[in-house]
Amino acid sequence: MGLFVLILAFLGGFSQSNGSATRPPIPVPESVVMCTAFEADDSSKSAHCKNLGSKVITAFVYRDVDNPLLVGWVDVASPGLQSGKTYPVVVPPSSPLDRLQIDAVIFADGTHTGSSPDPARNNEDVVEEIFEWRQAQAQAWAEWRQQIVALPADDSKAIQAFLESVSGLQDTGPATSIEQAGRDKVVDELIRQARSIKDALEKITAYRTSGNTAEVVLTPKEIRESLIDNWVIKRSEVAHARSLNAGESR
Repeated sequence: MGLFVLILAFLGGFSQSNGSATRPPIPVPESVVMCTAFEADDSSKSAHCKNLGSKVITAFVYRDVDNPLLVGWVDVASPGLQSGKTYPVVVPPSSPLDRLQIDAVIFADGTHTGSSPDPARNNEDVVEEIFEWRQAQAQAWAEWRQQIVALPADDSKAIQAFLESVSGLQDTGPATSIEQAGRDKVVDELIRQARSIKDALEKITAYRTSGNTAEVVLTPKEIRESLIDNWVIKRSEVAHARSLNAGESR
C-alpha cells in the first residue's frame, strides 16, 4: 500500500500558530480510528492508527492532544486504509508531536466525518484543504493524460517524447500553497517514473549487448503501455475519484 503524509503547513513541518486558537474540535470516536502514543527510536518516532470502522479510510486529520495547535494530516494512497488495518504515522525524533487525536476522517466514497480548523490558514477546515490538494492533483494528471494521447504512434519515439517532457520538470521543494503541493506531488511521481523507464531501456541495451536473459526485459511497446499510457491513465482516474467531495457523512 502506498502512503503519503503531509504535515501542515505545505510540507514544511507541522502547522502551528502563535496566536489564539479556536476551541479544539471534538475528536472522531475511537470506534472509527484509534491511535497509540508515539514511540521513539534513534532515527524516528511513530504512532499507529488503526481503522476500527467498516469503511475504507483515504485520509485522516490529526492534532497533538497536549498541544492542539500542532495539526497534520495523512493521505493514504489507493486503495486506502482497510477496516482492521493499521497505519504508522512516522515523524522525526525531534518532532514535538506526542499523543494524537483524530479530528476528521475521509472515506473512500468521498464522505467524511469531523472537521479540523487549521490555525495556519485562518482556521480553514483541513478537510477542505485535503480536497483542494486532491483536486490540484486530479487536474495535473488530466493534463498529462492529454499529453500521452498526443504522443507519436511509434513506441520508441513516444517513450523519448515522454522522457523529454518529464526532463523539463524540476524536483520540488517546499510548496507555498495547497494547490502547488498537490501539483508537486504529481511532478515527484513523474520524475520517479521516468527513472523507472530509463532503467527499463538500459535493460534492453544490456540484453542486446550480452544476451543475458536473467532479468525481465520489456519491449518498447510494453514500456509504453505499462509504464506510460496505463500508468498515467490509472493515476488520472484514481486522482479524479478521490477529488470528489461527497460531503459530511454524519
